[in-house]
Amino acid sequence: MKLWLVVFVGLGFGAGVLGFRFLQYAKAPAEARNRDEDTKVVLEGRQMRNPTDEPEGMLKYRGQYMTFMYPATASKYPLKKANESILEQIDFEIDNPRLSIVVAASQAIERDLNEVSGVTLRRSQKDKYREDQVVVGVEKNPVFSTLDNREKTVFVMYNHRLYTLSVYGPDAEEVKALWQKILPTFHFI
Repeated sequence: MKLWLVVFVGLGFGAGVLGFRFLQYAKAPAEARNRDEDTKVVLEGRQMRNPTDEPEGMLKYRGQYMTFMYPATASKYPLKKANESILEQIDFEIDNPRLSIVVAASQAIERDLNEVSGVTLRRSQKDKYREDQVVVGVEKNPVFSTLDNREKTVFVMYNHRLYTLSVYGPDAEEVKALWQKILPTFHFI
């Protein structure tokens, strides 16, 4: 019985001392420290790397069938060909603001743009798309915009090939601004 009492008193005394030390530590004022110095300690004396600046401006995409300018901040993703008629297809994603650019060149089975399924589908959905005309190359081509202006797509028939350029994203103003930068640089090879 005496042994249990000695152990119990010893544990109580140890817990009291630890509690007192913890309170003293908690009440002590924090010393002014430098974040860079603390980071050096964590990195074992090595300097912190400076993040690279985000690229600015526009870059030129030179594909096998088309060329155009795109923002340097975009990430490029070649898309898998769905079938053999697709000659070239590429997707660019921009994080801030969130935008996507999808460009494709395919072997045209149709004789003119009025037979292209993407054109006829958009023309039939008047409650979703608005059609305008724009000159790409030497002739006017249909440009379809969603009514909320979050997507713009142009279809061009040139040299027995069908070219499509589409820009879409959640911000209509950003989509319009990017569209106005890319469309004048869209050329065929």
